[in-house]
Amino acid sequence: MDTYPQEFVVHPIPLMAIMGLFPDSPTLAGIQHPGDASFQRLSARGRSASTSVTSETTPQSTGAPRRRASLVLGQPPSQKSTTVKTLLSLLTGKSQPTVWEAAKFTPVTGGGGGGGVAGGSTGTVTGLPLFHVVAVDKSFTLPNRKPPITNPPIANVMPITHSPLSPLTPSSPVHPDGLITPAWVRKHRELLPAVTVAFYELWDWSMEDSKGATPPPTKSKREAGPLGGPQTIDPVEREKDQTLAAEVNERRKYFHDRGVKFAAVVILKQQHIDDVAIEDRLSFIRKASVLDSKNSFFVLPPGGQNELQDFVNNLYRSLYDYALSYYSQQVKRIRKKRARLPAPTSSSRPPMAPSHPHQAQTVVQPLNVQGWMIRYDIKAGMFSEFKQDIDGATRSYESAYGLLLDTFAPTSTITPGYPGLSARSKRWVESRMLADCLNLKICRLHMFLDNHPSVLAQLNRHLHAFQSFSTTWGMGEGSFEYWAWLSKQYRIFADNLDVAIKAGFKLPIPTPQISSSSPNIPANQVGPNGAGLGFVGLIGGVNPGTVLQHAGFYYHVAAMCSAERRRRFLEMEKAEKAIIRAAEAQAALQTPTSEDEPSKESETVLPPTPSGNAMLLTKERQIDHPALTIDLLTKGYEQFKKHKNARMTLYLAAEIAGTYYEAGKYEMALKYVSVPVFMMWPGWSDIRHLGSLCFLPFSYRFFERIGKTYRKENWHTVLTSILRWSLRCAKELGAWDHVVEYLIELMAGQLTMAEQKRIDIQTELNDIIYKNEEANASVHRPIILNMDQLNSFLTCSVQFKSRTTTVGTAVSFQITLATHPDSPPMPFRFTFMRIVFSDVRFNQWYTDLGDNSDKPPGNDTIEWIDCTDCELTEQEGGSIWTKRIDLRFVKNASKVIEGVVLPIEGGDLKVLTVTMGLESPHWNVQLYFSVADRVVEQVTGRRKWLEVGGVSEDGTQQPHKFTMLDGRGDVPVLRVNNRAPQIDVEIRHSSPAFLDECYPLNVSVINSEAEAIQTQISVEIKAVDGQESADFVTLEPIAGEQYIGPMALTDIDVGTILPGEVGSHIVYLHGTGVAATRQVTITIHYSVPSQSGNLVERQEVIRVPFMAAFDTTFEIYPQIEPPRLESSEDALDFLPPSLERTERNLLVAAVKSNGPWDIAVEGVELLVEVSLFTSIEYGSREILSGTSGICETNNPLGKVTQEYSAGNFGTEEHSNGVPLIWKPGYIFSGNYLLRLTTSDMTAPKSPVRVGTLVITWRR
Repeated sequence: MDTYPQEFVVHPIPLMAIMGLFPDSPTLAGIQHPGDASFQRLSARGRSASTSVTSETTPQSTGAPRRRASLVLGQPPSQKSTTVKTLLSLLTGKSQPTVWEAAKFTPVTGGGGGGGVAGGSTGTVTGLPLFHVVAVDKSFTLPNRKPPITNPPIANVMPITHSPLSPLTPSSPVHPDGLITPAWVRKHRELLPAVTVAFYELWDWSMEDSKGATPPPTKSKREAGPLGGPQTIDPVEREKDQTLAAEVNERRKYFHDRGVKFAAVVILKQQHIDDVAIEDRLSFIRKASVLDSKNSFFVLPPGGQNELQDFVNNLYRSLYDYALSYYSQQVKRIRKKRARLPAPTSSSRPPMAPSHPHQAQTVVQPLNVQGWMIRYDIKAGMFSEFKQDIDGATRSYESAYGLLLDTFAPTSTITPGYPGLSARSKRWVESRMLADCLNLKICRLHMFLDNHPSVLAQLNRHLHAFQSFSTTWGMGEGSFEYWAWLSKQYRIFADNLDVAIKAGFKLPIPTPQISSSSPNIPANQVGPNGAGLGFVGLIGGVNPGTVLQHAGFYYHVAAMCSAERRRRFLEMEKAEKAIIRAAEAQAALQTPTSEDEPSKESETVLPPTPSGNAMLLTKERQIDHPALTIDLLTKGYEQFKKHKNARMTLYLAAEIAGTYYEAGKYEMALKYVSVPVFMMWPGWSDIRHLGSLCFLPFSYRFFERIGKTYRKENWHTVLTSILRWSLRCAKELGAWDHVVEYLIELMAGQLTMAEQKRIDIQTELNDIIYKNEEANASVHRPIILNMDQLNSFLTCSVQFKSRTTTVGTAVSFQITLATHPDSPPMPFRFTFMRIVFSDVRFNQWYTDLGDNSDKPPGNDTIEWIDCTDCELTEQEGGSIWTKRIDLRFVKNASKVIEGVVLPIEGGDLKVLTVTMGLESPHWNVQLYFSVADRVVEQVTGRRKWLEVGGVSEDGTQQPHKFTMLDGRGDVPVLRVNNRAPQIDVEIRHSSPAFLDECYPLNVSVINSEAEAIQTQISVEIKAVDGQESADFVTLEPIAGEQYIGPMALTDIDVGTILPGEVGSHIVYLHGTGVAATRQVTITIHYSVPSQSGNLVERQEVIRVPFMAAFDTTFEIYPQIEPPRLESSEDALDFLPPSLERTERNLLVAAVKSNGPWDIAVEGVELLVEVSLFTSIEYGSREILSGTSGICETNNPLGKVTQEYSAGNFGTEEHSNGVPLIWKPGYIFSGNYLLRLTTSDMTAPKSPVRVGTLVITWRR
């Protein structure tokens, strides 16, 4: 849209002029009125860019500003500047709105408001209306209605006055037969406001101080009011207010006479807020200036940006209705003028003078009635847009457009006798531009009205009309001018549609066509348009050209037209050069030589004259056609991506690369090319020869994802063309590695091409790798191609004969390499073949025999190659299995390579990749099949295994046959299980186990292998319920009380066990804490000398219950102390009573043997413990000697003393050192007399720990 005048393109909104915010010339001070000469020069340009909505102030003039009392701002300079700039930015800081933003505010009925203090009234429209605001000087005046008459009129001749932009004015740019100029629109958008707002500042005494004048000693006294009230009036203020009111009234009358709404805004300062007379002053000014308090007189008190924004919003709402009324009057005025025009059919072409027929034809005729109708319709539509009457604007523009189309016809059908406009004339160019702009506006307004059929109908009407006109103008489909114009139309339409969609415009949903010819549909159920009312019959699909689609489609068509424009330009340029060469050759033949005419002077030969297209070609050469096409394709790509049209997105991206190729930018095309995607777009078949298949300009990683989907959908025909274009680009750039890649994929049999073409491709590939000097000038990087992601002439499948095996058992595998029935056309020989396993010890490397003397196998053959006898060869990277085999392939044949592996350890053994290589001194090309990463869902065939045919009795070789195995797809993974252990394990123990004892486990291993084994065992103990415990495993039969061992012992060496013999080892379990069942895991690892690297494992799990060996109960019996007798001396001694108290208790302990086994008890002893609170300052533990075996302890709470024991014994005291044997259920009873001494009987009583009963025992 930038190529058209902005005045004819942008959507206009009401114009508001603001005055008084600056004392000097602001934005429009330098814009002249239409009556001035400078404006004539401005209008003569025909078009100019629209003035930006954001107004910029011009620098202040160097001369002294005019002083007016109403213009002097009394605030400090910094505060004044900030307030004015903020207010000006709020008024003029709006961007150019769209029709969706400007026309959504509709007037409502009801009270207005808007006067008084800012923000205190309600608006007259819903929401916030929009104005185009320009700042003007205080002396701003409207353009004159009539131009000034400088010379006196001629006698008896009335002066004819017209607008400076009228076709009737000789100095007008449209004189005498032009329609309308952008300057007329610019005049109403920038110079003729519908509303004028003047800002004034209320005078006070601080403004006199700011002038530097000496203030009077005392200010004038206020005079009494007219009613004699207490309110007084300052005579100086009244004088200033009268001056201000007179000025406002003068401006009001001036604008009122021109039909323009005038409003005044009085700016208050902070000191006015506290002035009691401010209301009277404002009322006086309003009444004196005859302004309405609601919609014409506003007061702006001091405030921040939010208050200023509220004031601006209120100002817009209050004045919007008046702006709409102004433009309504303009519409009525224009329609009255149009109604006074005579009918076009009643007018005829002015007669031509018969005596001067040729001269009469060259005389320019004035604008006819049809032209005036077009002019008035455009004006009415423009004013309707100003007032946001979209329906009225649409009708006026459609009327103007229909009349304008008739002017392009060879003979007008509306105005008889008038021929069409001359092609390439000035008025023809102006009218054609105007028709394009009207089409743009009509389409946009129909989008706003959600009229989908009318949008597309208007576009098609415009394109078809000018397509037919272009043929008569000599610039039809064969010229680049037509395609340039068509591309522009589609681009502008796409731009408008994109803006509409962003503003909320909804695209229609295509529905299938309905047929009324079905015999099953009743006649009364089919509407007049073929729409079934009941059962319907759907026929076919929908032509995309008849449905309004998103902007991406139209950007794409614009790009296709741009590409056709370039091709037509190149054809015309080529034809022009041919004409020049022919003229030069003709001139050379006509030039005489000295031998032919020696006596005559040689005549001067004029240079050949080109055709009339030379100027057009010169201008067209300045256009960067590829950049223009790429820009349009990129816009279309973004639109399709936004609307999630994946295939069209890929197609447009491919065309971008193709454009680079056509422009000769091969590096750019090849840089982003990988595997492109193509899709046909039906519905635009009328646009012919719009390009060929192109490339996809995206990153390689992006193309990997695209390529998978592309090949999955089998677009083989398109891929063939894409690869050929890619091949050409690579050759042009000398990128031989890419050339090899494309040639290898072009050999795929799925790609459609002739047999000879396949032979040429294979021959070219062999030449590049082995013969081409340019391609073999240097050593190239290794080329590694994943054939599972490309179309390949070779397929690869891998099968292990068995899915599982055990260590030490050999398993066969087969790799089947099959060629396509049509490729390769000639025998193709690889240099090497590599099979990579997950275990490098099994990697295979086969090299080609290189024997070309053997006759190649025929078609439909299966060749079996035995590779089970490979040799282990040491190489630089390690050892590898090698063999030389025949790696020659022909079409429609299969090679089955069978090998064998002998696993030596457990796990999964995978065939990772199978690589076929082409190697030369300068090339290393590897075609690898990643068989381990293939998706299982893609494979549906049954597993096959080639059984080698034997030799019959007559000596003939039986054919090889495939047999079916269980399962489907490839099996490149072999599950290797460890050997079954050939040992027996015996675990001997006496259950249950007692807590706190070392419980023995005797583990015996019986060797059933054929050879000796090296054995280790591991033992782990843990609670069954998962609770944490202090259990441990040890190899010592006796563990100390404080010993804590590990819960598991590993790699306990049992030693070498000979075949048939037994190896054993004893471990001890120690359980403590809770009496519960423990789980004991015994793991035996062993290895045989023949397979030292492979460990065989066997695991045994047993459960051992643990129980407490004894059940102990304690009873305490208090003992009565005898009364204490005091002596006479003590009785006479008046001492305070003692707080010490002594108690005696008998502790009876009963110990029961719980286990099922006899227990040998070596001793039972009660150990009285020292409290944790015992310290040196409170006493110490002492052992008292004597037969009673007294022991005592002191602590802050009490003193426990053992006076008598009838339960302690030891081995030296019973049975001459022989332990006592407690049978199961035996109960031992022990009595202990304890004395408790409390130092402070008043202290709170708390339990006192006596000690521990220690039992020394064993099984």
